[in-house]
Amino acid sequence: MPGQDQLRRPVELRGVPIREFVHLQSYFDDMVREMQLIAVGSSGEGAAVRLADLAIYVQHDIAGHRNLLHADALAAEADGQTHVDLEVHLLPASLPDARRLIEVAEELDQQSRRGLLLTAPASEIVLDVLRWIVEEVEGQLLTSRPPRPFPS
Repeated sequence: MPGQDQLRRPVELRGVPIREFVHLQSYFDDMVREMQLIAVGSSGEGAAVRLADLAIYVQHDIAGHRNLLHADALAAEADGQTHVDLEVHLLPASLPDARRLIEVAEELDQQSRRGLLLTAPASEIVLDVLRWIVEEVEGQLLTSRPPRPFPS
């Protein structure tokens, strides 16, 4: 029986706008920190617990790949690039999690726009980068579609 790593398939992310991608990473980091603080002070009821659950989901499901991609993006930016091609190896079983990631980000962003969180809302382009990444993951893993660059 093949190991989990042998079942992973590459997903190519072409023409990723580095600045927006880095902002997306920072946005998630800020949200996770805020959700951890909410979880520490929550009484086990209400919106704070729901948001803390969302943050825990984000932290555990994307942390490993996210850190590697972030490092690659920062290295490309240090070389003077504005866009970068990235590759991540994912299990096809992670597709539902990819779609859920958009729901999590949009829900957190909505809470932020309502003034319920200290973290500033994400810009629309930052959320567009996340949506595009998920579309690429779905398209490449589900239908073996060739990669499409981020639309400028």
